[in-house]
Amino acid sequence: MSTLNRSCRELAAVASVLTTLACGGGGGGTTPPPPDNTPATVTLSASGTVNLTSGNTTTVTANVLTRDGRAVTGASVTWASSNAQVATVQSGLITAILAGTTAITASVGSVSSTPLTVVTTPGSPAQLAIRTQPGGATVGAIFGTPPVVEIRDAAGNVVPTAVLAVTAAIGSGGGAIQGTTTANAVAGAATFTDIRMTGTTGQRTLAFAAPGVAGTSSASFLLAPGSPASLTISRQPVGGAVGTTLLTQPIVQLRDVSGNVSTGSNATVTAGLAGFTGTIGGTVAVPAVAGIATFTNLTVSGQPGNYALTFASTGVLGITAGTMNLPAIIFGLSTEKVQLMDAGASTTVGLSSGSTTSYLTRAASRVTIDNAGRFTARAEGQGWLVASNMLGADSVLTIITRAANGPVLRTNLPTYVLSPGATTPIDLVLDPRGSSVGVLTAIVSLNTQSFSPQYSIGTLSIPGVQVSANETNPGVFRFSLVTTTPITTPVSLGRIVLSSGPANSRLILTLTALEVTTTNGVDLLTSTTSTFYPLVFR
Repeated sequence: MSTLNRSCRELAAVASVLTTLACGGGGGGTTPPPPDNTPATVTLSASGTVNLTSGNTTTVTANVLTRDGRAVTGASVTWASSNAQVATVQSGLITAILAGTTAITASVGSVSSTPLTVVTTPGSPAQLAIRTQPGGATVGAIFGTPPVVEIRDAAGNVVPTAVLAVTAAIGSGGGAIQGTTTANAVAGAATFTDIRMTGTTGQRTLAFAAPGVAGTSSASFLLAPGSPASLTISRQPVGGAVGTTLLTQPIVQLRDVSGNVSTGSNATVTAGLAGFTGTIGGTVAVPAVAGIATFTNLTVSGQPGNYALTFASTGVLGITAGTMNLPAIIFGLSTEKVQLMDAGASTTVGLSSGSTTSYLTRAASRVTIDNAGRFTARAEGQGWLVASNMLGADSVLTIITRAANGPVLRTNLPTYVLSPGATTPIDLVLDPRGSSVGVLTAIVSLNTQSFSPQYSIGTLSIPGVQVSANETNPGVFRFSLVTTTPITTPVSLGRIVLSSGPANSRLILTLTALEVTTTNGVDLLTSTTSTFYPLVFR
């Protein structure tokens, strides 16, 4: 053992000498190597998880160390957030934005810190926002898509703990909003489950408000017509004769609670009679098309007299039309009751169908009528033609001119039947009918014994023509016309406005030409036709 120990000591001595020689020992000084300042680790001043409320900030620092644990001063640190929408970081300042989770790291070169988890939670309520836009709005009905409104913080996070009361109102477009218009938020959102709107159809917006926060408005949406609630008559029925098709067939509209036509409805509308003894015929039940029921062939049978139609549809408020008079027979439509004819001319007028019709002329020397209802002018003058059936009769007035090409002094009335109590403007017309007129003087009179007519008179402007009018006696007027430019086409020179006439009263309007000449003085009076009109108020 002693020999072994001695050998070991000798080897150690040799190793020591060799080491000294290798290091330049043996007499001279040495320079130590420079320190290694390469960053080896980056650590943050916070670790684990940091919880921040949206809008709040916190600051962390980065410690950079060498391999041997020395701090590296002046190191250029790069900061990063894995989701900058959740939180941002700049020079260690972390700012929370949207609710969620992100990782914050600091790095120097290729050396990075252990990520710091940042959890952003919503802040205090600051504003309202639309989660679900309103849609499917029809008048009087709950929205097909009810609006949902969120309560958000300043960054736009839904605040699930918010329980504010949110109120809905009309933002634009007018009308009224009904139902539960204030809803309490649940989990940060208010749902309006039963609101509805009334008003005219068109574009609308809703406005939403809550205490202490900024309000919001919905996108524009269409308020469409609602379900039918009532009926209206857009075209009143006008009677023909009993037992015949009405001259004007009614049109009935289905309308919602706001009065809009219910364009989505095809409900059936049924016509009837309102408390009158008679029978309604034709197609009485008509399905609506886009909310409009159009009748085409209604008839009313019974005794001549006044009738009124009713209209009904299931679940809606019905309506009654205005009273209409149905005579026994119609001979001549409302635009055919006065016929101006030249001798030798023939014509027919409208006639209601029904029972057998017979015809009669009351001035056979002036106008005749055959068994088919065709009448022929024979000689100058005026005459009545009568058509009758088993229930009654109706008449047409014929005016046969003095000369085929001679002037006619007439009115613009196509009928001798006027409405009681109505205001009727009656124009006085000079129709040259091929002649050239330069001067006209005429007397116009209103004659009645049953009432005192109310009226006014005046002249109508004709370019280049001098027209005057004056009342010479009550109900008697003088009209005159003078021009140097020949009148060759019909002109209206004056107007009588007849204010009223009691029911079943009569009035005779007479137009008498006193002087008619050409511009160079040629007398036209002998070829001029004067006219009169027995006006009946019914």
